[in-house]
Amino acid sequence: MFEEAAGPGLAVALATCDLSQVEGGTSVDALVAAGRLASWAQAMLLTATATVADRSPADFSGDEVAFSLHLTRRSAENQVALARDLRDRLPMVLAALREGRIDLARARVFSDVLTPAADHIARALVDKLLPKAEGWTAGQLRARLLKEMLTADPDAAAARYQRSVRERRVYLGGNDDTTANISAIFLPPQRAAAAYERVDAIARGLKNNGDERTLDQLRADVFCDLLSGVAITGAPIDRQGVVELLVPLDTLTGQTDTPGHLNGYGPVVADIARQVATAQTAQGVQDAAQALAAARHLPVAPAVATQWRYRVYDTDGRLLYTGITHIRPRTGQRPSQLTGTDEPPLPGMPTGQDPPDDPQRRDQTPPVMPCHAIPEAPGILRIRPLPANPPPSRDPTARHPSAPMRRWIAARDTTCRAPGCTHPARTCDIDHTKDHHHGGPTTDDNLGLLCRHHHRLKHETDHQVAQTEPGTFRWTTPHGKTHDVTGEGP
Repeated sequence: MFEEAAGPGLAVALATCDLSQVEGGTSVDALVAAGRLASWAQAMLLTATATVADRSPADFSGDEVAFSLHLTRRSAENQVALARDLRDRLPMVLAALREGRIDLARARVFSDVLTPAADHIARALVDKLLPKAEGWTAGQLRARLLKEMLTADPDAAAARYQRSVRERRVYLGGNDDTTANISAIFLPPQRAAAAYERVDAIARGLKNNGDERTLDQLRADVFCDLLSGVAITGAPIDRQGVVELLVPLDTLTGQTDTPGHLNGYGPVVADIARQVATAQTAQGVQDAAQALAAARHLPVAPAVATQWRYRVYDTDGRLLYTGITHIRPRTGQRPSQLTGTDEPPLPGMPTGQDPPDDPQRRDQTPPVMPCHAIPEAPGILRIRPLPANPPPSRDPTARHPSAPMRRWIAARDTTCRAPGCTHPARTCDIDHTKDHHHGGPTTDDNLGLLCRHHHRLKHETDHQVAQTEPGTFRWTTPHGKTHDVTGEGP
């Protein structure tokens, strides 16, 4: 019904449609059409903004825009900068906005993230990601663009990082309801993540001890108490989790500077990924345990070897294998075999395990790393054939998947499998796509990650979900609209 290209014809079609008289599916079509029309109007606004600015004196290019649109000078100057950047440097992005293929938020992400990039790099990344951006949220686009930027020019990315860290500072501001905000910006991501984890651990410890405040309230109060020197009663919960860092093996061993991914933050430059990884060696864990014990006036507990999970992908980003080790490959050494602690060994590989209480072995590099899918390190890693299958389900009729199967699903999906959702695996439920009580098996082609909200959406509404192939999900809304969600790989 709304097949017209974004522009005046589509505006007429929408204006003459009485949405109160159409069926649900048509109302969704109108929603999408109105979004395309809004993008077209935004592109026209930006084009006019750039034209008006060009006809003004250089030092006052934003003033006519500010007066005409009732904007502050700063807002007008920002709009002029965006308009000129899209028109002059990223015309393909402006064209996509004008055609209604992306919205203003995604156009702004392209401009913001690519501002420090050389023109040829910026245009190459637009060529690569613009078609995919049509199906992404602004947040998904930003994360992927940042990763590509760090990969395209790691030295420049590292320099930008160092410049920004030198600008770190704390802000105090007020809200209209007379409450206040305090925030720190430009922090090293590993320190920010550690600070948040500390606040969260204390808040959860208080909650577990019966505190009636919500977790959000507890985190806010703990944050203020720690900064203002107020004594906190109650110990943090003990965390014995997994390091939430995804880093290519060739980056970890210093062979390349491909960026890592710090869960809860996003892409990080290679040096930061290696720093986070180094902190998870047995010595790093022991040092952290000693510092925590000293602060709490407790005896030092023996360090537990950090659990490392490795993933092997093919060149198309398809997960081939995942496993666990307590041994971290060390920088500058030849990576070799990782033997999982509870997965079946690969064909032809020994079954020995590394005892977690042997400090002489915790930080050694194991003997042969299964690396069928790491083309970035040619000649460095020995290639072995790997099974392209998930761990077998011990009992497809069982209600809950095995630990290896849970790890496989988390590694394959990485985030909630609802359209546009980026909740990380550690915050998600593992859902049976076809309900278990309706005969759905506990196998990889019937399991997937869903955050609690989308888990409830699937079960409490008429939304339907199917796996068209393992890891590819098709959502059908109550109005009959379909949305496919596929994995992006590492």
